[in-house]
Amino acid sequence: MKLLFWISGLLLIPLAGSSIFFFVLYLSTGEPVPKERAKALYRWSVVVVLGTFDIWIFARVIDGIKALIH
Repeated sequence: MKLLFWISGLLLIPLAGSSIFFFVLYLSTGEPVPKERAKALYRWSVVVVLGTFDIWIFARVIDGIKALIH
C-alpha cells in the first residue's frame, strides 16, 4: 500500500501544482484558456485521489474477506 500512496502522491504533486498555477494565471489575466486547463487538471487530481481511496478501500475489504475465510 505504501507504493500506491507514493505513486499517488507523485502524480498528485504536479497535477495539483499545475492546476493552482493555471488558476492563478486565470485570476491575473482573465483569459478563458487557463481556466479550462485549471479545471481539467483539477479533475484529474480528483480522479487520482478518489482512485487511490477506492483501491485502499477494496484492499481492506479483500483483507477482511480473507480473514473471515481463514
